[in-house]
Amino acid sequence: MKKVEINGKDYYFKVTIAAAKKFKNKFKCDVTVMSVSDVEHVQYLIYYGLEAGCKIEGVKFDLTVESFDDYSIVELTELFIKSMGEGKKDPK
Repeated sequence: MKKVEINGKDYYFKVTIAAAKKFKNKFKCDVTVMSVSDVEHVQYLIYYGLEAGCKIEGVKFDLTVESFDDYSIVELTELFIKSMGEGKKDPK
């Protein structure tokens, strides 16, 4: 499980089956074939992964998809990279 900091608060990220299903229902494509150049795909995968990770860890999840609307494309891409592989590893 990855831990990422957003606005000074730690959130957990994990692409669970539930997160993947929500993504597939939204976009009619599997996360394994999503387009990382599609900003909306990236935005929703981050959102669904954070929602799932926080649920597992029992952390209050107070973000919305729109929470990321004011991010630049570079900032959203950096958050995606941190979430998928370069975030702080939780010692659990």
